[in-house]
Amino acid sequence: MTGIRSVKIGKAVGTSGGWSRRASVTIRALGGRMRPLVMTAGILLLLFNLFRGILLLYHVAVVRGVGPGAVVRCFWIALWYDAVPVGYILLPMVVAMLLAPEKIFRRKWFRRIVTAYAAVALTVVIAVEVIGTGFFIQFNQRLNWMALGYIYLETAKHLLYSYPIWAFVLITPVLLIGIYRIWSKYFWPGIGPRESSPWLRLTAGVLTTGLCILACRGGLASHPLRPGKAYYSTNLIVDQLALNNFFTIGRAAISNLTDNRTEKGLYPFPDYSTAEAVTMDLLYQDTDEPAGTKGNPLWRRTQTHRAQNDYNVVIILMEGMSSFPVGALGYSPSHTPVLDEICNNGLFFERMYAVGARTSRAIVGTLCGHPDMGGISVLQRKKALGKFLTLPGIFRRRGYYTMFIYGGKPKFDNMGQFLQAGGTCEVIGKAEMKNYGPAYIWGAADEAVFRKAHEKFESMNGQPFFATILTISNHEPYQVPSGRVELLGGDSEEVKYINAYRYADWALGEFFRYASSSSYFERTIFVLVADHGRKLNRRRILDVPGYRVPCVIYAPSLPDVVPVYTVKTVASQTDIAPTLLALLGGRYEHCFMGRNILRVPQGDGFALLHEDDRLGFVTHDRALIMPPNQKAILFRTDAFSMEAIQQDETYSQEIELLQRRMLSFYLVARRLYQTGRYNRPDGRLAARPGRPRR
Repeated sequence: MTGIRSVKIGKAVGTSGGWSRRASVTIRALGGRMRPLVMTAGILLLLFNLFRGILLLYHVAVVRGVGPGAVVRCFWIALWYDAVPVGYILLPMVVAMLLAPEKIFRRKWFRRIVTAYAAVALTVVIAVEVIGTGFFIQFNQRLNWMALGYIYLETAKHLLYSYPIWAFVLITPVLLIGIYRIWSKYFWPGIGPRESSPWLRLTAGVLTTGLCILACRGGLASHPLRPGKAYYSTNLIVDQLALNNFFTIGRAAISNLTDNRTEKGLYPFPDYSTAEAVTMDLLYQDTDEPAGTKGNPLWRRTQTHRAQNDYNVVIILMEGMSSFPVGALGYSPSHTPVLDEICNNGLFFERMYAVGARTSRAIVGTLCGHPDMGGISVLQRKKALGKFLTLPGIFRRRGYYTMFIYGGKPKFDNMGQFLQAGGTCEVIGKAEMKNYGPAYIWGAADEAVFRKAHEKFESMNGQPFFATILTISNHEPYQVPSGRVELLGGDSEEVKYINAYRYADWALGEFFRYASSSSYFERTIFVLVADHGRKLNRRRILDVPGYRVPCVIYAPSLPDVVPVYTVKTVASQTDIAPTLLALLGGRYEHCFMGRNILRVPQGDGFALLHEDDRLGFVTHDRALIMPPNQKAILFRTDAFSMEAIQQDETYSQEIELLQRRMLSFYLVARRLYQTGRYNRPDGRLAARPGRPRR
């Protein structure tokens, strides 16, 4: 049918034949209205599965062992998650197409608006899926909080350097115009007969609207669709492929807006009084006594039974300095000889685990003794600004001059503002390092950062100082200067990756070469720890061995304070602050969610890991992994491997115990943040110390 035509009804109104014909005409007319809806839904589902299939083929080596049944199940489960964005996209179209009066429906402007809406929606879906494909290849996850939280100039520069973004920008408007023209041709091949029963159209509209709302919720359950349904195997790739980018980015946005309160439905948390008791039992040591602080049972007084020493403290957070290039972690061949030597001549923690998968998490874990809470970083949460206990704050109250030195812009991830509000006197960034060495996309190279730090330390003239140095060179896209250290030949990603380690290690060696002859060296304790691990096995639902990072406390001039020793106890970055303060001696008050690891028996250490929605709890030879809305999975683990344990009654009590500890610890961490009580009892900082003495 190529045009609008009238339809005569042969039977008198009220006769059964007349009603039947009118119904037939209305149904055919409704078919014309439904056509754009069915086409849009079908194309969207096809696109989601097309991109899913591309990623599956790309990761075929990683998913080969899961079996064809698991792959088929991936696509079946994906229908639930794909239906959510389809429902949201179709809902306005349904209201417009099925509820619009006949007079409006037949206007050209109406058809153009509907066509344009569908074209824009499809273009956006294609764009998001292209971006999501690149994101998945990089992080093995659907779009999440990282896609929302890392909108910075440095990130944009990195993307422009690494990917042909310009082509994507040019193609998008062409794609939109092309889709609009195709939609204009196939949406409206003929509008069909005029309708004679608005009630049938209204009924169809209500029913279809209801189906869209049902799709938006993800089913008939009492709660909207949750991510747990996708975690049906221990292979991270197929689990993540079952999800949908729009679903995960939407959840991330809601989580940010609600400050992660939506997590309550993801895990079977115990009641809070039980969680408090379990967490206190995990953290309190024989040197601790409760301070009786209302609302914070973890605020405690620690008596080291040693005289307090006001040695300088320098914490070096090493960007990405973990995984197989690091010989100190037991890998060979090593590309980090300097770091290896420091670990051999210091207090080395062999089983140290990062709290999370990003640098911002390491800052909170190391300087605040607080585990990762997932979603947007604590550094960027308004409730934490100036209301979080920090090591710089503790040292500032002792009269130390505190500083943060970083080769990039301190506003990145809100690092500078958070640390200043928490007790850091001075923040030094890229702008202060212009004449100290080369700079690249992310900021000044490590050699410039260390030269600036050394100059700053020498200017202190005997005043005790606490400093945090955050390196930057060992980060994608791995841009490092030539002529410093022997670099491997070639231009492959693996060569760039290893050369970044070699350069970062060289810069570290240069720093200690000139620091060792300085006036401050003999009175300084250095803490070197990688910010996060790197995935060693992408199949794993949470790669526990990949979270292991090198950590060493190094003070060759102070052997009585910092012995040369290898600690084999499982530890977390949250343990660094209380361990460091214990080495300095004296008495101190804190609520760090860590312990003096030197007083922990080898089999009693633990570490809480967090990646996206997945929690992990590591002990001496066990790792418990809990995906959202799913049963916990028990693994046998050591420093290098993890193997799933058959889930039977033999291990049920062990799983229950580890799960109670993990969820209690995590719940208390969240509650202390949300109530603003992870802080000093008086909630105040000490007076700002004066400028360093000259």
